[in-house]
Order: sequence, then C-alpha cells, then structure tokens
Amino acid sequence: MENKKFNNRLLTGIALLIFGALLFARNFGLINPEILEYLFHWQSILIIIGIFVLARKPHKLTGYILIFIGVIFFIPVLFGISVQLIIWPVMLIGVGTMILFRGFFNHHFPHRKHAFAHYAEKDIEIKISQRED
Repeated sequence: MENKKFNNRLLTGIALLIFGALLFARNFGLINPEILEYLFHWQSILIIIGIFVLARKPHKLTGYILIFIGVIFFIPVLFGISVQLIIWPVMLIGVGTMILFRGFFNHHFPHRKHAFAHYAEKDIEIKISQRED
C-alpha cells in the first residue's frame, strides 16, 4: 500500500515538474509556442493519461487503448491529412491483428485462463455449495 502511494506521488511530482518547466520555458521564450500547442491537444492529453494509467494500474489495457486512440487521432494533426484516410485502415489492421493473436495465444498458452474465468469458477462454486445445503 505504501509503495502505491509512493508511485502516485512520484508520478504526480514528475508531471508537475514537466508542466512547470514547459510553462517556464514558454514564458521566457525558450520554447516554440507551436510545440506547446501540440502538447495540449486533446489527443496528446489522452496519450499522457494513457502513460499514467500504464504506470499505475496492474491491468494495462486501458492505458494501451488511450494511447492508441490518442496516436491515431494525432497523426492527422501532425501530418495534415484527413482522419477518414487513416481511421478505417488502422481499425481493420487492429481487428485483424486481434483475431490473429487471440488464436495464437490461446493455442500456445492453453493454461492461461480467460479474464473472467476466475469469477465464473467462484460463481459455480457458490451455486454448488448452495445446492448441497
């Protein structure tokens, strides 16, 4: 528990230091204002939140999803292309990759249980114990 508090304080402290340094650099003309404009887009904020979630949570899927969404919608901002040109191909590639790797991991790691299998087993044990009573 103490380690988790330390990690939260560390991440918050680092984030505040970076934010303060960027504001300091902007106020004294040490950094190009266009860079800060990119840093404070909603897409980059999603990426930053995703990084924090990856650092804090044991289940990291949420962090990966936030980073993925931020990157996908940030690419058109950086390169000046339409979102429609990139979103459908990336979604198809992502779904295809998920389908391929789901079969790969199920085949090569058969001992690995589904994420909700633990809860289903407990539910079955409760129902069986209730019937025995």
